[in-house]
Amino acid sequence: MIRALLAAALVFAAAAPALALAQGAPRLPLDDFEKAPEGWKYVGGEEFPGARGSLALDAAVAHGGRSSYRLEADFGAGGAYVGSWRDLASLKGKDVSELRFWGKSDGISTLGVRLLDGSGQIHQGSVELKASPDWQEVVLRISSIAGGEHWGGANDGKWHGPLKAFGLNAGKNGLAAGRTKGTLWIDDLEAVPGPVVDGTPTLHAAVVSPAVCRPGWGARITYRWDAQPLGRDYNVFVHYQGKNGTVMQGDHGPSVPTSVWTGKVEYSRLMVVPQDLPDGEYRIVAGFWDGQTGTRHPLRAGQGVVALGDDAFQVGTFRVDSSAPVPTLPKPTLNLSPFKLTWSDEFNDLSVSARGPTRSGR
Repeated sequence: MIRALLAAALVFAAAAPALALAQGAPRLPLDDFEKAPEGWKYVGGEEFPGARGSLALDAAVAHGGRSSYRLEADFGAGGAYVGSWRDLASLKGKDVSELRFWGKSDGISTLGVRLLDGSGQIHQGSVELKASPDWQEVVLRISSIAGGEHWGGANDGKWHGPLKAFGLNAGKNGLAAGRTKGTLWIDDLEAVPGPVVDGTPTLHAAVVSPAVCRPGWGARITYRWDAQPLGRDYNVFVHYQGKNGTVMQGDHGPSVPTSVWTGKVEYSRLMVVPQDLPDGEYRIVAGFWDGQTGTRHPLRAGQGVVALGDDAFQVGTFRVDSSAPVPTLPKPTLNLSPFKLTWSDEFNDLSVSARGPTRSGR
């Protein structure tokens, strides 16, 4: 009995690391380099002439299969860097928080990293490699790289997901002391799904004015949020619902992109009631929606907001009443006093006959 218990304990202990890994975020395989990879290209660093290098499959060195991808760098004749660039269209707009791969280095101690975000902005950073001839797992945590050196796109140093592409660079200044050449082998590239910036904004009750609408007219709806940056730009879905479901929609982009918004956010949108919409009470249902992936984002419900499930929230109601008074339009605000008349013609004599315009001299 004791031997059986010990054996079971040993089996459980041996399986525990695998169990912990299985409970973590599932990874998305991108490349195992067992065949010619797609989406990669070599970057020669031509803006700093002199560097030589290459990017190719290597059937003699591998981490988990038969081959890997080899980046060669040679700065004996000058130059600053060479590298690789990988397009990530295969992720189809999914958010990923990390990229992980197995690397093996000969002479490269610091690896340059470039990340292209959804706005077209490039974020640049670096990771240190262990001084070892063995394979090592390299983790590119997007939140740690974004916000440093950057250019292009939004050019604000903030992350605008999703990740569109990334680059790995071997630089002259990233080689081990005394080296002018270096080699990096890459294998088993994976992405870790998850948001880079994981805010949870609070949605407050909307202000509807007027609260009773006449068909053919409208109301102004003011949306109010306690904002937190989300790392990517979401749209707001708005469904106006009656007894039998959605009767119209008011989807829109918020006044400030959700990738960077913070603090109090408040803005108004005009809702126009169709002429044929029956009288009655309607509710306003809203939430966040990502057009690229078709997914919604969690929100906190503020006072007066009702959570409906599936990340949808009732933020208010309005009533349609065909006998409601016609809204009073505001007085005109166009001020013409700063303008002066420079030319005028009453066009009393157009000089046109039944046979067409008259011509002088005939």
